[in-house]
Amino acid sequence: IVVTRGKDEVLSEKSQSVHFGRTCVTTFSKVLKSADYPNFEAFFTDLQATWDSCWAATYGLEDLKNVPRFSMPGPQAYSYSSSMWVQQLAITLVVALVLAAWVGSSVLRSFL
Repeated sequence: IVVTRGKDEVLSEKSQSVHFGRTCVTTFSKVLKSADYPNFEAFFTDLQATWDSCWAATYGLEDLKNVPRFSMPGPQAYSYSSSMWVQQLAITLVVALVLAAWVGSSVLRSFL
């Protein structure tokens, strides 16, 4: 379960607006697997209790100044396998070729 408060203050589809410098608060729970419960009722009871806990932790904060900042490691902290690099390269080349063919055919049609 992931509950985030303040998303609409950053990007609002309703008002078609974007705002910078807003604070979003996100709470997430452990993974809940239905297979770990004896029946649906037990799973749903824990699911509801976990949801309520995440909601209260996210929306119950009144002072957002002490919310810890989210940090992510830079791209250099990730390592990709050779097969991932090959897949990324292949997808990039296919997209570039399709785009070039589309633009080329559009240009050719404009001269005919």
